[in-house]
Amino acid sequence: TLVVQFDLNRKGDVIASKVTKSSGNRALDREALAILRRANPFPPFPAAKPGEQDAWIAPVAFLR
Repeated sequence: TLVVQFDLNRKGDVIASKVTKSSGNRALDREALAILRRANPFPPFPAAKPGEQDAWIAPVAFLR
């Protein structure tokens, strides 16, 4: 399990991402970031949500 942090703009585009807690395996860390790129774009923010961007933190677990 590792932890990624990513920032989204109002349109749902990933504008920044990084691994904040490594799995200890560089290939898995890179794959977690690749998952974010493939999921891009996320749904846009609802009109009622303030701000131009938001940061998210998510655990990513790879299981056998």
